[in-house]
Amino acid sequence: MDADWHRLTSWRGRTLAQVVVLPEIDSTNAEARRRVEGAGAGHGLVLVALEQTAGRGSRGRAWHHVAGRSLALSAVLDLAEAPVPCATWLGAVASADALFASGLEPTLKWPNDVLLRGRKFAGVLAETCPGRRIVVLGIGWNVGAGREELPADLRIPATSLREEGVDLTVPQAAKRLLDALDLRIDELARRGPAPLAAAFASRLGLVGRQVRVGLAEREEALCGRLVRIEPDATVVLGAGSDPGGDAGAPATRIAGAHVVSLRAL
Repeated sequence: MDADWHRLTSWRGRTLAQVVVLPEIDSTNAEARRRVEGAGAGHGLVLVALEQTAGRGSRGRAWHHVAGRSLALSAVLDLAEAPVPCATWLGAVASADALFASGLEPTLKWPNDVLLRGRKFAGVLAETCPGRRIVVLGIGWNVGAGREELPADLRIPATSLREEGVDLTVPQAAKRLLDALDLRIDELARRGPAPLAAAFASRLGLVGRQVRVGLAEREEALCGRLVRIEPDATVVLGAGSDPGGDAGAPATRIAGAHVVSLRAL
């Protein structure tokens, strides 16, 4: 393990208190859950893998990891009474914060993707631990992979920091992400979920626009103007043109758990 990785293990944040670097693991999320369920690991533990052999994305999809050029990180979080979607928002918004600080202009894609120039850069997977208040938040970044190393069969083409002209090592990228994530967790604890929900909605770039909402339980999508995303992840659609309100039309409210896609028309 080189000096950058050793320095990362001594990093401490406001709420994130311990960083463990693992030489090889099947999945950082799976290992974090094992530590929660077996050893009682609690809020503030962060696991980072040098090599991840069975990373997972949303809906059971595999997450592609290039050893030495990909970041795989999982944080154990106690979000108290915050809605579960806040964990996903934390990972996505913190990733965007860190990218802005690097001079990039990321956008988010519902519910858990981070894009650069329309290409997939990062993914987020938040999982609850049965019987506990703990959430395991997994974040994967493509850091130094070249285009030839990125999967060619994705629904959204992939990119990496290297492909976007940013030269960082994986531990350097991990520290930038942890700095941003720690600030957002602290903000959530102090101010509640409303600022985080607003940041997530803003970086989707869809508020006030006509959108198509794909639902898990029905083939036909709902369409309308996106008025807002509420702190409990409820998606609110209106029929009018005023982005700040319902413009006199009855609002359509959709529980976030039922929304599988949200995109501009």
